[in-house]
Amino acid sequence: LKCRSPPHLCGPCLLFGRGPHRGRRSAQRLMLFPLSKSFSSTRLFQSGCNEAPLAHRTWDGTTPGASERSMEVHRLLTEKKPFDEHLRMIKQRSEDLRKRDVEYSRAHKASIQELQQRLDEESRESRRALREGIRDFNRRIADREADRKERVQGGNSDFKSQKAEMETRVRSMPALCGEPPAREAMHRICARDEGSQVAKNATNQYYQELRAHKEKLAERPKTLSFGKMGRPKDNILEEKKAAGLAGLSQSSRDYSSHLEGLYDKHHKRTRAQRQQHKEDFQAHLDHKLASQDESAARREATKKKIQEELAEREERALSRPKGFGGYMPQEKSDKRLMIEAAHSELHGHH
Repeated sequence: LKCRSPPHLCGPCLLFGRGPHRGRRSAQRLMLFPLSKSFSSTRLFQSGCNEAPLAHRTWDGTTPGASERSMEVHRLLTEKKPFDEHLRMIKQRSEDLRKRDVEYSRAHKASIQELQQRLDEESRESRRALREGIRDFNRRIADREADRKERVQGGNSDFKSQKAEMETRVRSMPALCGEPPAREAMHRICARDEGSQVAKNATNQYYQELRAHKEKLAERPKTLSFGKMGRPKDNILEEKKAAGLAGLSQSSRDYSSHLEGLYDKHHKRTRAQRQQHKEDFQAHLDHKLASQDESAARREATKKKIQEELAEREERALSRPKGFGGYMPQEKSDKRLMIEAAHSELHGHH
């Protein structure tokens, strides 16, 4: 069937995925949710987007055999048949309906079985097609894998053959940049290997000569170029030692006083924090107790109010007059008043 409707108005094509508009996913998402009972009952939806007219359907609201059953019931009532006749008619009707239900159930079961058989056949066919598709897919995969392995093996063999050919061609060529240089003489190789040891020996000899010159200069007598003789070295060392010890003592005392100041400051700060914590906790307790008292007062007021309302309700219930179920009390009913008026009128004429 050819769909002539616009893509955004084709209900069955969008809902069931059939027809020329089945590929329009965006329109399908837009039209799936707006479909309603009123839209599905329209001629456009029921016709399946085709121009063929719908079959005219009529509906009869009457029940078949209702008039005959009514006539039979009226006949039983007019003839004043016993209740057994009514029961017999009811059983007969119920038996007919039961037979009809049995026939309908049998036909319904047969249709269900036929539908089940058709669905089983379609399921078997779909499974067979699926298995065939899987086998075909595995076959194609195996063919592609074999083709890939063959191409890889062919590429490897070609590479190996090209590599062997290249190596043979390189070996057959002359040396790059000409013949290698002549080898160095042995005495030059030995001199280069012993060069580091010769440099080390020369360095040791230089330091030994420098040490010998220093010892020779130290043994010579000092001249006036060195200046006058100063104080003894022991006195100078003692003075320096005393000055150093005094400096160390002063540094130790300064450091101790600094530590004491730090400890005192830390102790004061700790005491202030503890006092602040105590005050905060006491304020929290006071607030908690005040809240509890306020809550208790509110509960007591609410309880008292409820008790007062309950007492007022009970008092109103006790003081309320007895009701008559929504009816106003009357000494005589309307019917009785009408009968008495008719009697009084008749007696008045007499």
